[in-house]
Amino acid sequence: MRVNKAELAQILGCSLPTVAVYMARYGDEFPVLERGGRGRDWWFDHERVVAFLEGKRATEAEADAERQASLRQIALPLGHNGGPELDAGPPPLRPSDMLALMKVRRMQREEAYACGRLVEVGKVRATLEELLASWSREQHQMVRRFGRERGLDDDLVRDLDKALTDCQRRFVAGMQTVAADPRDLFDQAAE
Repeated sequence: MRVNKAELAQILGCSLPTVAVYMARYGDEFPVLERGGRGRDWWFDHERVVAFLEGKRATEAEADAERQASLRQIALPLGHNGGPELDAGPPPLRPSDMLALMKVRRMQREEAYACGRLVEVGKVRATLEELLASWSREQHQMVRRFGRERGLDDDLVRDLDKALTDCQRRFVAGMQTVAADPRDLFDQAAE
């Protein structure tokens, strides 16, 4: 049956603005018999509109069920300090779902940090650099002390000290290569 916009709203049990929202949301997909304009009514086949909206509701309900299922798959307990990548996984998340996921991940990070399972990279790096520098000095002092105590030739002690320096440089260069991105350490550990 051919109806205008007001009659369609009445049949659908909604307001005229709601019909306008449906038309805007679905654009050219929305079944229209005749487009209206200034002084002209919009005309619709109400049976096609009802069937169209029921189909869209079913499709949206199915998509929402899939989205909820995918969220359940990636949901993590609060004690877990890992988490999925926001860009990865099943169907794209709605902004509200992404916000909820981000809040959960923030809570997980805060808990992991409070429990000592998560540390700041800068602090770890500074601590390691300090420890390695101290260890390096102690090794050089040990080589010199060993040379004095054993009565080794000064040239031999210098050669040992130089070899130790070269070894330390290779170690530091290797660490810089491996840890250019701290996540690489975890990727290698997982392999």
